Amino acid sequence: MSKSVALLLVLVFLTASSIMVAKPVFSSVEATEDTWAAKAPMHQARAGLGVAVVNGKIYAIGGMVLKYQDRFRTESVDVATNEEYDPSTDTWAFKAPMPTPNSAFVTAVYQDLIYCIGGSMNIVYNPANDTWKTKTPMPIARTCWGANVANGKIYVLGGLSNDTFNEVYDPATDTWTTKESIPTQSGGCSGVFNDKIYVIGSKFEQGYFDELDHYVPGNHTSFTQIYDPATDAWSTGASPPILFKTASVCVTTGVMASRRMYVFSNPNTAPNASLHINQVYDPETDSWASGAAVPTSRERFATAAVDDLIYVIGGFAITYPDMSYWSTGGVLNYFSTVEQYTPFGYGTPDPSSSSPATTPPNNVQETFPVVPVAAASVGSVIVVGVGLLVYFKKRKH
Repeated sequence: MSKSVALLLVLVFLTASSIMVAKPVFSSVEATEDTWAAKAPMHQARAGLGVAVVNGKIYAIGGMVLKYQDRFRTESVDVATNEEYDPSTDTWAFKAPMPTPNSAFVTAVYQDLIYCIGGSMNIVYNPANDTWKTKTPMPIARTCWGANVANGKIYVLGGLSNDTFNEVYDPATDTWTTKESIPTQSGGCSGVFNDKIYVIGSKFEQGYFDELDHYVPGNHTSFTQIYDPATDAWSTGASPPILFKTASVCVTTGVMASRRMYVFSNPNTAPNASLHINQVYDPETDSWASGAAVPTSRERFATAAVDDLIYVIGGFAITYPDMSYWSTGGVLNYFSTVEQYTPFGYGTPDPSSSSPATTPPNNVQETFPVVPVAAASVGSVIVVGVGLLVYFKKRKH
């Protein structure tokens, strides 16, 4: 075998070895479905905030914070804080604040713009240039509990005393129209699945004392109401098994997990009880299941999903020393807490989803064990090899 051929074979081996070493490997910590993990907290503890996801980052906007508290009185104040969370680095950064402090509004993302709607407010945040703009507010100023994007429009649900409002905002024309009202008055949450809006809620009727001074409890019911924007009509689905007071829903899209709707809520229980339950709805089969509850008991938090990993952000909790709603001395605590939930079927894209996974699971760390030998090293080996081949050819002649 000639020296040139031998050298070429060595170079091929070195090149192949370099490529194999440069291939990334995943850490041994794999995602486990139906589990929770603590993440970096927000800079500012708050509740009643709005959250939205744009280009793989979560924006936590507005909310309320504790201003004053003693044994008999608690006072909170709205804030304009805007923080950006990067799941890939588990870090938070401040962004341009809202023009006016606000809480208890709803958010929706359309064409990478974040719409914050509630009361007389309709403002839009552009993460690309970190700026805000004011848009046309809702015709009837009110506090809402749902904003959903379907067919290029934003459907804003609930508000005022009857909670049956359904108004749609068209970002293209900056105009509002009224749609078919929600059939059953309720509070709750809403999410989009297969271009339909699912309103999941509970109705609580006030109890009363009869003529014999016996207390008659109110009738508490729960339900799932389904709105089809294409037909402007409502239908019903299976009701959630457990009644709840307040809730937030997050939808997994099938990119990295089974397509489901996760409803995190307060059950109708006494104070200081374990506040949160995780009810999982499958719209395809119209059935419910149970998931692992939020580790930190709190309410008025917000939820968001990035690559089908769910984040529960902020919130508050009130604890009463003697376990009674009627006692004084309840302690109000606001949270900056962020907890990440790995949903059912995580790691296996849902075949019914048409959305491809664009990034690896962001709780699985990519590592390169041998840093000096990577793609650049492959190029270096080839260049050196070509030089040596030329050298030996010249010596032979």
